[in-house]
Formats: sequence, C-alpha cells, structure tokens
Amino acid sequence: MRHYTIYYDRACPLCRAEIHRLKRLDRKGALTLVDASAADFVAPAGVSVEDMLTRLHVRDASGNWLVGIDAIAAIYRAIGHGRVWATLLVWRPLRPLMSRAYLLLANNRQRVSGWLGMRRDPPARCEGGVCRGDFL
Repeated sequence: MRHYTIYYDRACPLCRAEIHRLKRLDRKGALTLVDASAADFVAPAGVSVEDMLTRLHVRDASGNWLVGIDAIAAIYRAIGHGRVWATLLVWRPLRPLMSRAYLLLANNRQRVSGWLGMRRDPPARCEGGVCRGDFL
C-alpha cells in the first residue's frame, strides 16, 4: 500500500470538502492530511506555502512530490478509485485538457466555492476543548 501526505488549503471550502470526501473513502489509511493554510504551517524545504496553496501537493513515503493532476491521480489510486478516475486524469490524449482544467479550477477555487454556496470560513476544529474528527 502506498501512503501519501496531502498538503491542502483548508481555508478553501471546495478544497476542504473534497479532501474530507477523500478521507472518508480512505479505508486503507493511506492518506495523511496537512493544512497548508494553518497560521503555524511551515512548508517543507524546496516548496513555498504559496505554491502549496495554489496547487495540490502530495508527498509519497519516499519523499517524492506530486503536484496537480498527478497528485489527484495518486490519491485516487491510493484509496482504490484509480482504475477509472486516475487513468482519465493522466491519459496522454486528455492530459493537456485535464491540466488546463485543473489550473483553471485551482486558480478560481474561492470563487467557485462561492458559486456553490460553500462557507468561506472553515468550521471550528475544537469547541470547549473538545475536538471532533469530522473537522478536517
């Protein structure tokens, strides 16, 4: 089983919802989540926080980075949904279109979140010292 650390923008409602969905589908425990938008987040060497917030970054257990559609494809494979979705994302004839579509969505993720009626502010992680696992 492959393990991935996902660096995501928790302040983005669309990103947060998708990561929450993927984590629910992760029955193998293959995904570790890191909130790159947290005030105390320090980006790993060689990657800027801005880059991590602009495009999805995933790091495998060997320390290799996957970014954008390659990161998404790896995540889908890790949770057992790679046969169709991951293949379509990185299939050579579709790859240029998928890359452009991903960048368009990534660069407009806050706007798209608003169009979808998603809350901009993430829910509190803890209330009264009690933290719930459903707040990713």
